[in-house]
Amino acid sequence: LECDIKKLAVLTENQVSQNGFTHLIVVLEQGEANTRGGLMFLDKNDNEQVFVHELSHWLGFVDEYQIGRQQQQELCKTDNFSTLGLNLFITNKNMSKEQAQKAAGRQLYPAKTCEGSQVTAYKYFETASFMEYLQQPISDTYRQLLLSKLKWGRVVPVSMNFASAYHLYPQQYLRYINQAADHGYHGAMERLAQSYIDKGKYLQALNWLEKGAEQGNANSQLMLGHAYIEGAWIPRDLKLSARFYKQAADQNDGYGLYFYAKCLEMGWGCIQSQQLAHDYYQRSAQLGNPLALQKVKRL
Repeated sequence: LECDIKKLAVLTENQVSQNGFTHLIVVLEQGEANTRGGLMFLDKNDNEQVFVHELSHWLGFVDEYQIGRQQQQELCKTDNFSTLGLNLFITNKNMSKEQAQKAAGRQLYPAKTCEGSQVTAYKYFETASFMEYLQQPISDTYRQLLLSKLKWGRVVPVSMNFASAYHLYPQQYLRYINQAADHGYHGAMERLAQSYIDKGKYLQALNWLEKGAEQGNANSQLMLGHAYIEGAWIPRDLKLSARFYKQAADQNDGYGLYFYAKCLEMGWGCIQSQQLAHDYYQRSAQLGNPLALQKVKRL
């Protein structure tokens, strides 16, 4: 089942469509516990600590022990610095700890997650956590971190696993993408909107992007900002473009900050202000946005 997600999709298709559940736990006779997207595999003998650890992956935590090489290739990637899940901050090997702490705006502590790769990982708290040692209980600090950062639109439902399994079968792929979007997953809303744009169904695309933007999805806000400034599939409207870029910027999104800075610099849909533009470029650069870093170097 781990190797053939389509088989699992067939086995559970009726339950997904009729009951509308968002996540799926598969308990097998034997095997290594792991979580991917909205799908969790457990061994029948796994205890509650294993379950809580795997559940935390659904909610956005990343392992703090050294992960495997394949996982490192997927997760330990950054040109400069970025967050990794809810609990880790990663930088390239050339950045010192002092520089990393300045970029993160907080104290950082070494984590083993990316050891052996070209990326350095840091955790936010010094004490050992349940993401490194299963027997550790969830501390108050991690509980508070989870509650402060968790956003339902970022939690991946199992319908995204099934959509990926059917990526070569458009009809089934779109059915599961629709389910994931209906379950509130922002990534599915973006993909669905793009598929409607590609098909020339612009009202449907606009509906999903606006829904995502209203729910605070920065990527949907950026896509609307781009669409209104380009005017390729909806009428060009610089004021609306600037408004959506600012919504993403207000969430401290690196690209939202950059593109709203561009609006301020050029006076696109807003009052022109070189000083404000410079401030937004600086904030974007501090988040590691490569476009902003290049811009700041030229200023």
